[in-house]
Amino acid sequence: MSQEDEKMKIKEVEVFAQDIELDDTEVQDVNDIHNLSDFIVPQTDDPSTPTFTVRTITIGTVRCVFLSVINTLLSFRTNVFRIGANVALILSYPIGLAWHAAFPKGGIPNPGPFNVKEHKLIYIPSSCGAGTLYGLQVLQDFIT
Repeated sequence: MSQEDEKMKIKEVEVFAQDIELDDTEVQDVNDIHNLSDFIVPQTDDPSTPTFTVRTITIGTVRCVFLSVINTLLSFRTNVFRIGANVALILSYPIGLAWHAAFPKGGIPNPGPFNVKEHKLIYIPSSCGAGTLYGLQVLQDFIT
């Protein structure tokens, strides 16, 4: 983010504060939140980072199938218990690091270190597998 964009944000917040008559501490809190988010979230992207890799496809597919099977089996219980996609996301990070350590570096299965982009892409099929099938829910409701 450029300096001009940052100054523009601060001016927008100040104009907003003048319209609503906020005190200086609230404006400072908003500015602190913007600065904090700029610190946490990277503002640049490295296009050379591999994203759609064999590692991503394999871990994502296994997570999708695993969550789908487990959540379908758990949906037949009296007290329904589900495992969310966030659990798969948290558990996929150590698996990605272990994959990087186990396979030889530089090949198709291991193009480089496990990165944030791959971790985010694993979440997509995991979230698809986290829900139960709609047809199975209709059948279960029909039987009970």
